[in-house]
Amino acid sequence: MLYFSGHGVTDEGGRLYLTTVDTQLVHHSVRRATAVAEDFVKAAMQRSRSRRQVILLDCCHSGAFAEGLSKSTSLPELSSYFQGSGRMVLAGPPPQRSGEGCHCTI
Repeated sequence: MLYFSGHGVTDEGGRLYLTTVDTQLVHHSVRRATAVAEDFVKAAMQRSRSRRQVILLDCCHSGAFAEGLSKSTSLPELSSYFQGSGRMVLAGPPPQRSGEGCHCTI
């Protein structure tokens, strides 16, 4: 299980970065070495031997994380879900157009 509550920013390609206290922006673009890229999290999920994975993202632009992942609009009966295997990502809505939504600063 991964739970992240904080700030999230996206790059020019719409990829999500989870920010830290040391994250730096250069001309409104994230300095990649100072944040946690969604690709890093997804790669760790792939390498994990865990059959059950849950990701909770409580940050701006969290919907960008789900881009490219298979999606379901309905939840299975919870008791059966936690007896099986798979991944569940709980995040915000799909990314919005640039300039809408999040107005936070780091």
